[in-house]
Amino acid sequence: MAKVTKRGDELQSKKLELLEDITSTIREIYKIKGPIKDVRTVIDVLGGKVIENSQTDNMDILVCQNGVQIVIPGYTVREQKNMHLAKGIGYIYLYSNYMANNKKYDVNDAMKMHNIYIFALSFMMPRHEYLQVLLAETKGNVADTKKIAEYFHVPEMSAIMRGVYLGYLELF
Repeated sequence: MAKVTKRGDELQSKKLELLEDITSTIREIYKIKGPIKDVRTVIDVLGGKVIENSQTDNMDILVCQNGVQIVIPGYTVREQKNMHLAKGIGYIYLYSNYMANNKKYDVNDAMKMHNIYIFALSFMMPRHEYLQVLLAETKGNVADTKKIAEYFHVPEMSAIMRGVYLGYLELF
């Protein structure tokens, strides 16, 4: 649960606005509508491949001329996998040179990781759709963030943070 704030639709910075525009454009280009139940289908459309590796705790991305491979921990639940993969898509669009020569990218830089996380939140939970679900799942000034998370197939903390970044929710 999270408390609904009155800041409404204001974004916290120009960077957030830009990330919103990028994710919206990607969803439009690839005709991605509604909540994404399994991000693997999006990776397939992008010409990528998902590899689950239960021997790693990290996400790795391999970008080469014939596609993208995203390696994620194999033991995570679907909602966590969706966020890992959405972050992978964010990294591909924000930081990789897609036509690089088999270069494995290091995604440990804190600022890059923050931007990738914001991208993933926006990609999985488009602003206008998030607001509709938030309004439907709010009683008084308390939002049922578990139901919001279930709707978008993401972890509850991701649904909460999306609302916080959009200025709709505040943690208490």
